[in-house]
Amino acid sequence: VPLTYRIETENWNSDDYQIAIYQHPELLRSDAILEFPSYASRADRTVEDTVKVTVPAGTKVKWNLLLNKQVASCQLLAESGDAESCLKAKTQSGVFDGVDTPTLYSFVVTPSDSQAWQLELVDADGRTNEHSVTLSIQVLPNNPPKIKLTAAGDRTVSALQEAIIEAQITDDYGVHEAGITYTFGDQEPVDVPFSASASGEINGQSKLDFESFQAEPGDLLTYHVWAKDIGPDGKSRRTDGSMFFIDVRPFEEIYRPGDPAEQQQQQQSESQSESQAQQAEEAANEQKEIISAIWNLMRQQMRGIEPNEEDLQVISDAQSAGIEKLEEIVQNLQDESSQAFAADARKAMLSTLDALAQPELSDAKRSAQQAYANLLKRRSNEFQVSQQQQQQQSQSSSSSSQAQRQQQIEQLELDQEQERFETQSQAETQTEEQQQASEDRQVLSRLRELAVRS
Repeated sequence: VPLTYRIETENWNSDDYQIAIYQHPELLRSDAILEFPSYASRADRTVEDTVKVTVPAGTKVKWNLLLNKQVASCQLLAESGDAESCLKAKTQSGVFDGVDTPTLYSFVVTPSDSQAWQLELVDADGRTNEHSVTLSIQVLPNNPPKIKLTAAGDRTVSALQEAIIEAQITDDYGVHEAGITYTFGDQEPVDVPFSASASGEINGQSKLDFESFQAEPGDLLTYHVWAKDIGPDGKSRRTDGSMFFIDVRPFEEIYRPGDPAEQQQQQQSESQSESQAQQAEEAANEQKEIISAIWNLMRQQMRGIEPNEEDLQVISDAQSAGIEKLEEIVQNLQDESSQAFAADARKAMLSTLDALAQPELSDAKRSAQQAYANLLKRRSNEFQVSQQQQQQQSQSSSSSSQAQRQQQIEQLELDQEQERFETQSQAETQTEEQQQASEDRQVLSRLRELAVRS
């Protein structure tokens, strides 16, 4: 009620005047009612008298705002300042702390990211709130599970060995299922789950028995660890880890000790073979990186991220370079089995290029693995041929003449003749080779980035 007053004197009285008291609109209290998503496994609760809350992604937040008076407008302005992004509160009469009040306002939001709003109040006379109030919600993302290998990785085993795979899987809101997926040779992938856990962590172990696979030297097994949790949408979400490789080596390679004296005697005669073996090993390693790069793009695709043209081109360029390197290796192969494995590897590499051009990443990975497996088989076959050569040399030393030993060696030696060029053309070739080598290094460097295991 306004205060009415006037001034009175003996001779004169003033008119009546009034003093009206007004208040700026003001926030007295704000409560946040939190409705958590199902994956968080938390009971809903109310945080009283607060202007800031921290919640998991997908939480429904209802702000109850108790004002000192009714207002004509109650708005929340986002930090962006965009008028379209402002959230306008809805007025409602209700009960607050057991007392009926017409000055209770509320608004509901389910933010996907952390946000803050500036409260703007305007009463019927156009007065605004004097004190700035910021309501903020910090959103904790529902991250996918973290996968860490604690035993295994890339390995080379014999056909009689067992490979133990151990992994630790952690998640902010709990892992529901985890395991490994392995592919042996051309067979279909096999899922092997770990023991389930209701906690936020699984320490899993799986044993791969290569004897039960009837593995042979040169066979390849690829595997990766996976885990499932509940995503922000309340649905099961699968996360696949990096890919690893286990190849089977000849059994004799494990126990056969080397003779230092024999190695020294053979060092000069085998120098070219060692160089070729190193070249073949580099080709196999680069093919393995191609597989890892393709798999990483597939993992991105599973998360809804389509591969870009630049990354696909890098992998294609690396595969093309691998075909050229393989063709150089084939020129020095004399064993028919090794030549056949190399031909199959080249055919699979060409299929990889075709699949990348589509792009069909699943087909590209399959053919790239076939190429790698054939490279391993070729390497294993070369080892057996080399071992047979050494055995024949040892037997001949006691039962045959020097001429017979030399004949056996010559049957297995690689052709060492190289075509000679003129000095000028050789220099030009070197320049071209240097330029090509620089381009190949750039491709391989980018390929390694795409093949990084995380």
